[in-house]
Amino acid sequence: MIAGELVDEKILWAQIATENMIIGEKIKTLFQSQTLEITLTTEYKNIELYGSLKNVFALYMGYLEWKWYAMSSIGYYFCELYKELPELLLLLWGTRNIDFWDFALGGDMIATCFWNSRNRYFWKLVGEWNTPKSVEEKLKLEKKHAEGYYTLMGIKEVIYEHNFPHFSQVACIFAKD
Repeated sequence: MIAGELVDEKILWAQIATENMIIGEKIKTLFQSQTLEITLTTEYKNIELYGSLKNVFALYMGYLEWKWYAMSSIGYYFCELYKELPELLLLLWGTRNIDFWDFALGGDMIATCFWNSRNRYFWKLVGEWNTPKSVEEKLKLEKKHAEGYYTLMGIKEVIYEHNFPHFSQVACIFAKD
């Protein structure tokens, strides 16, 4: 979620992953409010996985916007990238489990891809003719980082080796320096 939206008391939803639901309920009680709904899950692996990969999506969506793609075209490429996700998940984590309705993937992905996220900011700076490495240094000075860039660099060899066309395109864009 976007931190500023939490402070502005916008209606939000978040998930907390825990193996111990008794502790989870106590944590939920601490954070839940009239504007923040908290759900609990034991699927901590999915939250971490989705949290990482939705940032890669945000990099790509920012790139497409910078290239002046129409919103319908951006939607098309979003879906194409999403179609590659089950096989990528199988290779990286041994599961094809995707649940877009899970907040960590669907809800957070929408906010990250189409709002003022650090990953989209990263692409904006790269789009202004900076190299990914120079943008990384700029963000460090601002005490920020774009998680999607690090995720992408961490999985790019798997993406290339197993021929994921859209994930490969994203990796090619950001691997240049």
